[in-house]
Amino acid sequence: MLDGLRLFAALMVVSYHYFGFVSMPTAYGWLGVELFFLISGFVICMSSMGHTVGQFATSRIVRLFPAYWFGVLLTSAVLLIWEVRQAPSLGEIAVNLTMLQGGVGVRSIDGVYWTLWAELRFYLLFSAVVCSA
Repeated sequence: MLDGLRLFAALMVVSYHYFGFVSMPTAYGWLGVELFFLISGFVICMSSMGHTVGQFATSRIVRLFPAYWFGVLLTSAVLLIWEVRQAPSLGEIAVNLTMLQGGVGVRSIDGVYWTLWAELRFYLLFSAVVCSA
């Protein structure tokens, strides 16, 4: 049930990005981000039960970073090859690979990565919850 709702939230965001304010249903697609974060917070809370902070951190790293690194490197390569917009520097690419660009003031390689700084802060906060449980 929750995975279905997360899929719905993700599709809301995708429809918003593709169709914008063209029609009433897609005009509210931006709410998909909030819905996705809300559901994800609940799912992460449930999935962390009975785990140590190390296990929790490992599960997040293994789940997120490989696909994220692929996305950063692919987007960087496209920007460097086709110059669709200003290509990132090697330093920007390196910082983006850490997901810390939002915290250190470096522009994201892809605009949709803004959510990752919020997500990392949530994981740090939630690690304290896991540690205290």
